[in-house]
Amino acid sequence: ADCNSESQASSQDVTGCILPHPPKIRHVAYQVEDE
Repeated sequence: ADCNSESQASSQDVTGCILPHPPKIRHVAYQVEDE
């Protein structure tokens, strides 16, 4: 799963690469801002 090769990577590859990066940090930032 190459994050840089989005055009070459399939939707599954892109998802696997996008999922592990932002989600946790985003969730934490959202919770902190919400509180």
